[in-house]
Amino acid sequence: MRGGVDRHIAQLEEILAGQVRVAKLVSQPRNYVKLSLGTEAWYFDQRSQFDDLLAILSAMQVCYIHIHHLFGFRANFWQLPDRLQLPYSFTVHDYGLINGSTTLNDREGYFLQDFATQNSPSLAQLPAWCVDLQQWKKMNAALLGSAEQVFYPCEFTGDLFRAHYPGASYRHCFHPDWEIDAPYPPVRVENASSGKLRVAVLGMLSREKGADRLDACAIAAREKALPIEFVHFGQAYRRLSDCVTALGRYEDRELPQLMTAQSIDLVWFPALCAEVYSYTLSHCLRLGLPVLAPDVGAFAERLAGRPLSFIFPYRSSVSDILAQLEAIRQQLQRGDHSQAWPGQVLPSQREYLYRRDYLAMLPDSAAASEGELSGFSSYLKRPAALGRAEFKTRLLRLLLSLSNTALFGLLQRVVPYDIQKRLKRLLSDKPLHELGS
Repeated sequence: MRGGVDRHIAQLEEILAGQVRVAKLVSQPRNYVKLSLGTEAWYFDQRSQFDDLLAILSAMQVCYIHIHHLFGFRANFWQLPDRLQLPYSFTVHDYGLINGSTTLNDREGYFLQDFATQNSPSLAQLPAWCVDLQQWKKMNAALLGSAEQVFYPCEFTGDLFRAHYPGASYRHCFHPDWEIDAPYPPVRVENASSGKLRVAVLGMLSREKGADRLDACAIAAREKALPIEFVHFGQAYRRLSDCVTALGRYEDRELPQLMTAQSIDLVWFPALCAEVYSYTLSHCLRLGLPVLAPDVGAFAERLAGRPLSFIFPYRSSVSDILAQLEAIRQQLQRGDHSQAWPGQVLPSQREYLYRRDYLAMLPDSAAASEGELSGFSSYLKRPAALGRAEFKTRLLRLLLSLSNTALFGLLQRVVPYDIQKRLKRLLSDKPLHELGS
């Protein structure tokens, strides 16, 4: 799925550097998968070359499997650990295993709080090969139930998965970046004396991530002449009004300087969905910025006890959100000093740490020689079909770049959102925030 999944895996590789060799198996368009080890990469057709993939993994003498996502894989990959007779772990990065939707949202984009609606077949978003939700749940119950451990980064997500799949061995574990960054610095207030509240919204915004809510709040704030200004660092699935200052894509390393240049007072997460962790929130914690976030998912848990960190009901109306922002503006104006975060959870207080404990769970294994892999040289050639898929991704990237034009904005208002999503998936399965990569 890229995004946070990619970042998580990269951090694990950093932790394990020099101690193990990591092979990565990633789904590709057109039912292909890419297996990489070091600088080499092999490509296999999921439908006709699954046994050949098993053969090369056996030749590599893989000793452990860590599953991070199954998006883009066909049903036979649920059997991969069993076919290789290998132990494995699973990390929960979103809610896809529950009903196929990564955000577990209703038709308006809001997170489904109710257990019954989470199990509603009419709201499921399953891959084309899956017969129905019952098959999906049965496959995932078996997969999670046989894993040595199922990692989840926040209790909200852990409780939800336990309700759906009670037979798994769960382990609460923050993502590796927290081990690197904790303790987080005090929360600072720097620009409140201006009288205005400069609100930053970060990242690629879909409807579920709050693009429409941001736009509606910005329009209402201008109409009411409120001293609140909105700055979007990133892109949205559609053109936003000129009430939002849109700065476009950014690199993570640029964010501190950009925040300072824009005199940001507060970072707001307008999401309608429940984040499982949020690396974007991690940026805010590292920078010591005040935060406003919804009351579902990881936000409330990760912000517990943190000064100048505010929570709003995720179904709040525009008027309620603006009222809370105005109250925050007044509170920030009353103080311009840093506030420490007493009682924040530290790595020394956790029973499981990736840096300390991950390597211990891996069994010993002999490394494969280059000669044992030479018999798979025919799979080193990149399939032509992937080149055609890349063209579609470039086309979608171009369309997204046009989203700020008036004509494109009009088309997006006319075409129903569900149809927009289906058209997008015809061009690329990549998440919107990864289209620039």
